Amino acid sequence: ANHKVDPHQWLTIDIDNYRFSCNDQQKCNAYDTVKLGTYNLLIGQTNYCPGLSGLLDKVDPTNKMIEIYGMCKTTINKNYQIQDLQVFYDPNQLFTQLIEISSFAPFARLNFQASSQSKLSNQNGKMPIHKEKQQSVICTIL
Repeated sequence: ANHKVDPHQWLTIDIDNYRFSCNDQQKCNAYDTVKLGTYNLLIGQTNYCPGLSGLLDKVDPTNKMIEIYGMCKTTINKNYQIQDLQVFYDPNQLFTQLIEISSFAPFARLNFQASSQSKLSNQNGKMPIHKEKQQSVICTIL
């Protein structure tokens, strides 16, 4: 559907009741989905590369497939049209694999900071929660 800018052309959805969300974020109707873009809704707002600003490093293609695992929960109507589509996955899977391809990626430094913070984890292997800092919680779905 991301290649059709008119939601009325999306025959697989119930346009009056359609809602899309990713990782329990805000639900968007069909028009919001077009306005914001499906790729943007899936990746979400991150601290990783907010846009192409600055130098662009050329990385030769590797033909390596990037694998991302997750799941969808879908609610349909009696005509088998989608009314609610909820996607759950860990977007860090994407960025981790991109760093393997190019260590010059602008978000590689953020990954390094995150790995240095892992030394602060408690016995359960979880990061301590600091109420004064905003944190995002992402569940890994296997």
